[in-house]
Amino acid sequence: MSFTPTWYNALPSIDLSAPMSVSWGVFGNSPVALGGNKNVGTFGFGVSALINQRYSATLQYTGEMGQLRTAANGATVQNGLGSLLQDRGAVYLTLKTTF
Repeated sequence: MSFTPTWYNALPSIDLSAPMSVSWGVFGNSPVALGGNKNVGTFGFGVSALINQRYSATLQYTGEMGQLRTAANGATVQNGLGSLLQDRGAVYLTLKTTF
């Protein structure tokens, strides 16, 4: 699910937006590799500026969420890749122009 509120002309000749997204496995595990698992997902949020309808700058943070649990034998068990990456968020800066 994603949501992007936008403020047109927030500043002279600049449109601002705040992209946000979340993806979460609700039920079951995918039969294909990296297809998605129950209780594992991703999220992201950021800010974006469109300047003079020509230049675009976006700063966004993306992260993973999931659950690790301990099995009866004491081993740590994961359900999907996201649970292993939950402490490795990333920040992205994207600059674009049109001509």
